[in-house]
Amino acid sequence: MARAKVSGAARKAVPRFVVRAALMNAQRWGRVTAGFAGGRALGQVWRGADDQVCSICGAVAGGAAAASSIADMPASVFTFVAFSYALDKLTGSGTAGISEARATAAKTRAPKTPSLTPGQRLDKLLGVQPA
Repeated sequence: MARAKVSGAARKAVPRFVVRAALMNAQRWGRVTAGFAGGRALGQVWRGADDQVCSICGAVAGGAAAASSIADMPASVFTFVAFSYALDKLTGSGTAGISEARATAAKTRAPKTPSLTPGQRLDKLLGVQPA
């Protein structure tokens, strides 16, 4: 796009199509991030713990959100799951990467008292008694 005939403040302005492309890219990455977080949270609710399955659930949701069309979805989901699996294996999970003494201490530590869920805290704050 030739801008030779543009002068003054208009010459320094960012073209509209650049801003539009930047916003579309930001929205796409926002969907991917929300997919990862939501998928992992769904996996945690489903499994009751944060483990590798939850990570894979997040990768599936993130890959589905990253696909630009339905036809691209299988390849995108496969790619996200493969990278997530590889990263989980490289970083290790559970007590694999810590010393034996710390692992034993973590196992013998007294269980935490149950804490309130965010919904229960809101009920307490508002003074509402759930039925």
